[in-house]
Amino acid sequence: MSGDGQYPGQPQYPGQPQQPGQPQYPGQPQQSLPGGGYPGTAYPAVQYPIGSYGAPQPAPPGGGIAIAALVVGIVAFILGWIPILGFIIAVVGIILGVVAVRKPQRKGFGWAAIALSALAALTSIATTIFFLVIPLTVIGAIDDPAPDPTTYSSDGESDGGSDGGSDSDVETWSTVSGQEIDTPCWSYDGPQYFVNNISTADAEACFGALELWGEWQDDGTFKPTGGGDVAGQIQVDPYSAADAESLAPGGDVDAVVDAIESTQQYFSQQGTIISLHEPTTIGGVPATITRVDSNVPETKTKAFITVLVPEPYQAGGEQLRLFIISVTTPYDNGDEQIDHVIDTWEWK
Repeated sequence: MSGDGQYPGQPQYPGQPQQPGQPQYPGQPQQSLPGGGYPGTAYPAVQYPIGSYGAPQPAPPGGGIAIAALVVGIVAFILGWIPILGFIIAVVGIILGVVAVRKPQRKGFGWAAIALSALAALTSIATTIFFLVIPLTVIGAIDDPAPDPTTYSSDGESDGGSDGGSDSDVETWSTVSGQEIDTPCWSYDGPQYFVNNISTADAEACFGALELWGEWQDDGTFKPTGGGDVAGQIQVDPYSAADAESLAPGGDVDAVVDAIESTQQYFSQQGTIISLHEPTTIGGVPATITRVDSNVPETKTKAFITVLVPEPYQAGGEQLRLFIISVTTPYDNGDEQIDHVIDTWEWK
């Protein structure tokens, strides 16, 4: 018994007067009291685990996200036909749907949102291609005509256009056509990727200078970039009627070519002459082509077109009658380049 008159183990209840109790010894039967209780017996309070019955349970999270995902999925499905916008909404619906299926509540809403949004995304992609990509492609094809089906790579092998042409083939085609060059004396269709490196004053005097600027690749091919090395050109040099008369008085174009080479070695300075006189017609006027094996190894074609016009042009303060057009290219389509210059050339 403790000092306050209580036996060890006897419970105390708030507001209950203390009762003298009988100590219990091992082996001694307990004495029952009216009501079936035993003196000195304590019953611990019942503890309910969190989440079990008898205690309020919070609702698992995720319901709101699932509902939001389903709503966005329905909106995406309705607006999926709108290019770009429908796709953006669909992506949001898919993201919300993925988040929703990871929650414990309403996974079905999440899966439904994913399905609806995926259909909307596919629909938006299809309409975007149909309404935007295809029309822009057609407009681009009209503004920038497709390359010639027979194109040439810079290593000299024809691609034949069997696979639509590589990037190198497209660039090679663009070194033949696509740029209109115009002066008071003449005009022609020049290469698109050549740089028109001529001043306004020189153009007014009927000079011409298109230059192929770019970079040599490790495999020996040349890529046009608009800057770097100069690997090709189409140059037009006009000469006065007095110069033409001094070279070959009363002569024809072949006599002018012979005089230029015999007095100045103009063509032989560019390399080994392959042919000095190759008759042709440019803009309806008789001319001659002089072909040279260039002394620059990377040059595949170098040729000169010499023409003596019947009537001189007044330009740059002079009477111009003799024109020499030089064509140089690192590609193996030099003949196509020369033919294109001749075919599109017009005298004013």
